[in-house]
Amino acid sequence: MHFYEIDIAKAMKHRKPFVLNPTNYILTTDDELYQLPELPAGVPYITQEQMIEQLYTQSLVEIERFLSSEYNKDVYVMAIATNEFYDFHLYMNTEEQYKKSHEQYFTESKNSIQMNHQKYNLGDFSFHNQIHNDEIIKILDGRYMIDEKILDFEMDELPVPMYTGDFKDISIIMNQSLVEYGHYIAVQEVVKRLKDKGIQEQINSTMNFIFYAAVDGDVIDWSLMMRQTVKCEVLYDAIPKLNTGDIQFDQLKVDLQKRSFSKQVHYLIQEIENNENSIGESIFEHCYKTEYHAVEALAENIDDISNDLFPAWKKAVIEYVELGEKPTALFYLSYVLSEFEEQKQEYLQEIKDHLNMIEQAEQQQEESQGNIKMIRNILMVE
Repeated sequence: MHFYEIDIAKAMKHRKPFVLNPTNYILTTDDELYQLPELPAGVPYITQEQMIEQLYTQSLVEIERFLSSEYNKDVYVMAIATNEFYDFHLYMNTEEQYKKSHEQYFTESKNSIQMNHQKYNLGDFSFHNQIHNDEIIKILDGRYMIDEKILDFEMDELPVPMYTGDFKDISIIMNQSLVEYGHYIAVQEVVKRLKDKGIQEQINSTMNFIFYAAVDGDVIDWSLMMRQTVKCEVLYDAIPKLNTGDIQFDQLKVDLQKRSFSKQVHYLIQEIENNENSIGESIFEHCYKTEYHAVEALAENIDDISNDLFPAWKKAVIEYVELGEKPTALFYLSYVLSEFEEQKQEYLQEIKDHLNMIEQAEQQQEESQGNIKMIRNILMVE
């Protein structure tokens, strides 16, 4: 499973009000990184609302630039996108431009399924502008520097030191939650605010026009980000295959409930591995879903976390440590376990003990160390 899905999944839960992590990262003017659990009153820091407001303001500038152009005619799609690198982009496409690229693609491939994907694939949209201004650039540059410094400390297996200064040498302060997934929440909120403003009414659009938040460069937006900002009936009208995929996936979940817990886990893990290794057509590709939907599917089917999920998670830990099994099952069950915040607290010490066991295992490889850090991130366990 992909690391950036961790951050997107956190954003999908919306965690409202926006939950700040206990860690605040402080980047000084000489590019040194520190952390501090609590900031003194009056110390300025980058907030989620500041990010949203800057992105909203600049998105309006970019949209209005398009509205005044000759291309504002028969627009069928608009998206505001971000990615794991914290970039922000505005994408738009018109029926005329789609037909031109459609004809070219048809000539080259004659693949009707891929042509349907192309209509809502950001990379094939004709109009694309980066969304940035001085304040956004400051946030992006600061976040990038913080991220790079964190990676350096992790590579050296050192903790980020505590800040003990007088706050006169501060370049930027960002909470860990904002660094990790604040941008995914920001684009969703901006799209919702623009819709409330009635920006769609100013666009010369088609009847099936859709405007959504997206993950740049990945079809994951079809099933995660897009669904947060577009009603299902609108999506189904624009992309009928999504409706078919939803029906098929819902039936799959019903069928899975007839199986034992262990067989459900085995089936879904096999499909995850098939999807990652491009072996045949996985259920995710067939139903226009992401691997995170497998997490939600299992979470919905669990009757007793103490009898089913937690023992299976511990078994996956042992298999990974002692038998050298692929971490797929451990990752997958860690994602599922993360969905049960209240029940997870009951097993918190056992979870920490098992994760510590992985870290203390002999002949630890760098990849294993990276995996356990990601699993701690998934479970929000330090």
